[in-house]
Amino acid sequence: MTIEDDRSIHIEERTTSISQFERVLVDANGIEDWRELVSAISRALERKRSGVSSDHLVARVRIEGLTPFAWRIRRDTDLLKAEVDDRASVIGICWVDKLEILCRPTDRSEEPSEDRFSSSTA
Repeated sequence: MTIEDDRSIHIEERTTSISQFERVLVDANGIEDWRELVSAISRALERKRSGVSSDHLVARVRIEGLTPFAWRIRRDTDLLKAEVDDRASVIGICWVDKLEILCRPTDRSEEPSEDRFSSSTA
């Protein structure tokens, strides 16, 4: 902040942090392919990285949504974390702290069938 002789005040923003911690939300609705999931996470990290003014981005990635792929995301979380870490290193000065998996499977058995709502007349 600078105060001039005429009493005008000038405020200048300066980045003082080396790292910025951010949450990154990834929408997994409808994702059925491993590559598609990793790409969606990469795009979300790139978007967040471009908006960070600090040198380093430390991200907590939250993956949520309805997907028939939810079981594999939960089963292979360690593998997914390794792939996301690799992608983050390519983005540049980007680190992934943790993956939060909040995906739910799409349960096709709960979808209404035509028989359920049709009335039968006898």
